[in-house]
Amino acid sequence: MFVGIYLLIITTSRKFGTFGKFLGNLTILISWSMRKLSLLSLALLVYPLFSAAQTTPDSTIARLEAINRDIWIPFSEAYAAANAEQYIGLHSPDFIRASGGIPGNIFDLEKYAENSRAGFQRGKERGFKTQIRFTFIERIVSAKFASERGIYHYHSDNGKGESYDAYGKFHVVERFENGRWKILFDYDSNENGTIDKGDFDAGFALDNWSILSEKRN
Repeated sequence: MFVGIYLLIITTSRKFGTFGKFLGNLTILISWSMRKLSLLSLALLVYPLFSAAQTTPDSTIARLEAINRDIWIPFSEAYAAANAEQYIGLHSPDFIRASGGIPGNIFDLEKYAENSRAGFQRGKERGFKTQIRFTFIERIVSAKFASERGIYHYHSDNGKGESYDAYGKFHVVERFENGRWKILFDYDSNENGTIDKGDFDAGFALDNWSILSEKRN
C-alpha cells in the first residue's frame, strides 16, 4: 500500500508547481519513514532469534548436571577405587566400545566388561593407584540422548617410582534409561600420540557451563 502511494506522489509532484514541491517534500518524508520502518521491522525480527541463540535453557544445564552425577563423577570414583563393577554399571546393556589406532578394537558390553575386570585386577595386583579426569570440547544434550566430546587424562602410580600418564580424545554418546544416564557408545583415540596436556588444559571443566556458549576445536 505504501509503495502505491509513494509512486502516485512522485508522478503528481512532477506535474504541479508549488504543490508539487510540497508533494516532493512529502515524498522524501514518506521515503525516510519507510526506511525507518523497514529497519525497525528487521530489528524486531532478528532480535528474538539472536536472543534465543545467546540464552542457554535451564533444562540443558540441569541435564548435564545429571550426566555429571550419573556418569562422570562415579566414572572417576570407580577408577580411583579400582571398582570394576561400579565402572561397568555406568554403561547401557546396548553399549558399544570402539578404540582408535592400529589395530583398532570394537566390543559389545559383555566383552568390554570382561576386559575391564581384567584390567582393574592387574592394577590392583601391581599396587597401582589410578586417576582419570576429563575436560570437554563439546556437550550436546536432549531429553533422551547426549553427545559429548573431550580429552581425558589417565594417571597411574604404584608409589615406587613407577607411573604412567596418557592423554586421549573421546566421543561418548549417552542415553537416559530408567531414570538414569548411561553410556551407550564410547570411542577414544590418542590420535597417533598427538593428544597431550595442552589439549586437556584447553578444554572446559566438568562444571564450566561456558562450553554452551564458547567454541573449542
